[in-house]
Amino acid sequence: MLFIFMTGEDLHLSYQLQKYRNAGSFVLPVDPKDKETWGDSEHRLAYVSETTIIFKDIVQVRNDQWWKALSTGYVTQCEAMNPQKIDALFYAHSIDEVKALAPLLEKFWSTIRKKAYIVVSGGSFCPCEDSVTALNWPKVVCKERRFKIMDLVVGALSTISNSEVPIVQAVYASMKCLINIHNPSLMIIVADADPNVKKALKIATEANTNSSTLVLLPRSSVTKVLWMADLRPTALPNWNRMRLSMNILI
Repeated sequence: MLFIFMTGEDLHLSYQLQKYRNAGSFVLPVDPKDKETWGDSEHRLAYVSETTIIFKDIVQVRNDQWWKALSTGYVTQCEAMNPQKIDALFYAHSIDEVKALAPLLEKFWSTIRKKAYIVVSGGSFCPCEDSVTALNWPKVVCKERRFKIMDLVVGALSTISNSEVPIVQAVYASMKCLINIHNPSLMIIVADADPNVKKALKIATEANTNSSTLVLLPRSSVTKVLWMADLRPTALPNWNRMRLSMNILI
């Protein structure tokens, strides 16, 4: 694995290296007695002063950039040291897929002590605002700091190429990181999703060392498996090996 040493302000470069090359990045240590190791301290003071006092909108832009990086899979040292554990992570590549998965997602959200998020491809494929409208959620959810939906913005900046390779690569890279951050027991998508997207999600799920299980749900069966949200977290990965029996009293 390649490790890149950089200053604390190189978030974008660090994110790209981590996402596409599995390259770790570290901020060099500072010697409090040696000013040569302090970096551009005067620029830092000016940056803090100007952005927090005079140009407060810049602080909002900076915070939005950080949150966008986190929501698309940037793994900070804090997250790496304190991984989360959620019950389910849903992925939708189109608005129709969002609508198909909506009943099960809502069931997870309405079940006590269950935690689930949905990731959408974003961009021209599945815009976040349209996705939350399909879920009957307020549009502000797309910009909230408490995660509920994550927007990968796939293809938003590169719409010239007709190849699916950049799309699949973007989905795989982002989802691999998000799965490693949140460690979902289940990774849920519709069974008739794009084959390339399914392949990317399969590889990303299998790369997780905490045993996430990829679930391919036929659209017609989504409303029939709402009981998944009632299973114990330890039982969720084995949901597809369960058999239901009913005793009918006459």
